Amino acid sequence: MVDMNQIFSSRIFLIGYMAAGKSTIGRALSEAIGYDFLDTDQAIEKLNGQMISELFQNKGEQYFRNEEKKILKLTTDLNHIVVATGGGMPVAPSNMDLMNQSGTTVFIDTRLSTLIDRISKNSSRPLHNNKRVLEDEVKALYTRRLPYYSRAHITVTGDEPIEETVNLIRRQLSLVAQKKLP
Repeated sequence: MVDMNQIFSSRIFLIGYMAAGKSTIGRALSEAIGYDFLDTDQAIEKLNGQMISELFQNKGEQYFRNEEKKILKLTTDLNHIVVATGGGMPVAPSNMDLMNQSGTTVFIDTRLSTLIDRISKNSSRPLHNNKRVLEDEVKALYTRRLPYYSRAHITVTGDEPIEETVNLIRRQLSLVAQKKLP
């Protein structure tokens, strides 16, 4: 019997709205399948010596998006890695194409009410800093991003317990891998 962990895509990109659970799920998934883990936001913070919210404030969103693209391009040279992306990364020109071509993309689709609850508890989230997070604001941005997120190879919910979500992703990755077998 074929060990499906051996034929998973070399790069697995987790995409979705901010606070969808990409980093938490990504760490658990990478551990479950024996892959390395990279959080693009954390990598950008480390390279710049600033929090994402400070980068937005001091250098602007475009600077941050350029940094995201640099990190994304670097990941295409890595193997056996799970990458948790920033919520806006798939929207930038060519980023979604690059992720889909160089790995398997997984959309963590989390209910709006869950997103709003998580974001409102974390004031360091970019785009929502120093504001009361309103349902209409989150819904509008989520709706604008959804066409990009929907281009993922796999979609799972981010509302289930982490272990269940990881197991579902593993099953879906196995199905994707089986389709690629000769």
